Amino acid sequence: MARKSQSAVFGRAVETSLNDDERNLERHTVTFPQFTLGESFDPDYPKSTEWLEGYNNFLLNRGGLKANTLRVMASTLRGLDSFCAKAGVYTFPTSERVIYEWFSQLQADGQSVNTLAQHKARLSYFFERVVKLPVSMNPAKGDSINELLRTFVADQVERTGEANKDRQALPLRSQHVKAIADMVVGNDSSYRLPMYFRDLTFIVMSYGLSLRYDELRRMRLKQLEVVSRGSRPLVKIHRTTSKTSDSPAPKELQDDYAKVLLEYLDRFHKYSDREDFLFAKIDSKGNFRTPGKPVCKNTCSTSFRRWFSIINPMDVEPTRFTHQAWTAHSARVGSAVDGFELGMTIDELMDVGDWTSRETLMRYLRNSTKKASVNIKLQKDFL
Repeated sequence: MARKSQSAVFGRAVETSLNDDERNLERHTVTFPQFTLGESFDPDYPKSTEWLEGYNNFLLNRGGLKANTLRVMASTLRGLDSFCAKAGVYTFPTSERVIYEWFSQLQADGQSVNTLAQHKARLSYFFERVVKLPVSMNPAKGDSINELLRTFVADQVERTGEANKDRQALPLRSQHVKAIADMVVGNDSSYRLPMYFRDLTFIVMSYGLSLRYDELRRMRLKQLEVVSRGSRPLVKIHRTTSKTSDSPAPKELQDDYAKVLLEYLDRFHKYSDREDFLFAKIDSKGNFRTPGKPVCKNTCSTSFRRWFSIINPMDVEPTRFTHQAWTAHSARVGSAVDGFELGMTIDELMDVGDWTSRETLMRYLRNSTKKASVNIKLQKDFL
C-alpha cells in the first residue's frame, strides 16, 4: 500500500471531542475568543496558520491550567483583540508597540499596575507556550513594556506617596473560629441552618489545615480517613495536589477541629457517595442539591463575608490596603499569624501552609502582634 504524508491522513491540527466528564471540568467552562484567519490573524503573515492551529490545539485541554488562570487569560486575549479591532489592525502577530499602547490606554482608564502585570504574564504564556515564540521574541517582555510598568509604579508613588499594593486578606484567627463555633454548635446555637454548619466546617478545615480554599472546596469524601473518634478524634486528609507538590503528604485534623468535621459528616453525608464533594450546595433540609459539583468560589467568599458581618470582630481593623471583610483566604492567613505567635519558624509555616512565596507570607505576618512587639522592644528610653 502506498503511503501518504501524515498531514494528509491526520490533518495538521489535533482534533478530538470532549466526553461528558471532560466537558464538565471547570476549565472547559471558560469561554475563549474564537479567532479566525483574516479577522484577528493577519492572513499575509507566514506563520498565521501555524499560530492559529497552536491556539486551537491549546483550547482542547487548556494546558491543564486552573479555571481562574484561564479566565484571566481569556480576558487578556479578548481585551487585546478588542483594542486592535478598534484601531483597525490585526491582533496577531502582535508588536511590542501595540501592547505598549494598549497598556497605556488601560492605565489611563484606571486599571491598576497589578492588573497590567497580570495581562503581561498571560500574554507571555500565550506567546511562549501556545504559539511557541522564543523568549527573546516575546513582545510582552520587551524593554519598553517593562519600563512602562516601572514608570507607572514610580508615578503613583510620586503622586500619592504610596506604593501600589495588592489588597491583603484580613486574618480569621483562632478566637474567631471559636466565636463562630459557639454560634453554630450546640442546642442553644443561634444559627441552625445546614448552610451555617457547612460554613463552620469549611472555616475550621481551612484554618486547622492551612489549606487554600480552592483545594478545600474541591475535596471529595474519599479523601477523608477517620482514624479515631471518641474524646480525641483524628481525621487524616489525603491530598491529591498542591502548589508545591504533585504528591503532597496527608494532613491531620484532630480534637475539636475533627469533632466539627465528624459532626458535619454524620449530619449531612451519612448516605453520600464516596465520590461526592465534601462541600456542595446544600438546602435548608440538609440535602445536597448537586453533590457531584463543588461549591463555587463566590459561595466560599460569601460565607466568609457573612461571618465577618455576624461576628463583627473588634480586633480586626480593615484598612485601605486590605479587604473590608474576611475573604476565602482569611482562615489560612489567620492560621499563619497564630502559628507565628506560637513560636513556629518561617520555614515551618512555609511547609505547613504550602506557601510558594516567602515574601507573600511575610506580608501577612504584618498582622502579628508578636512582630509589632519586637519593634516596641527596640524603643528604649533615651530622654
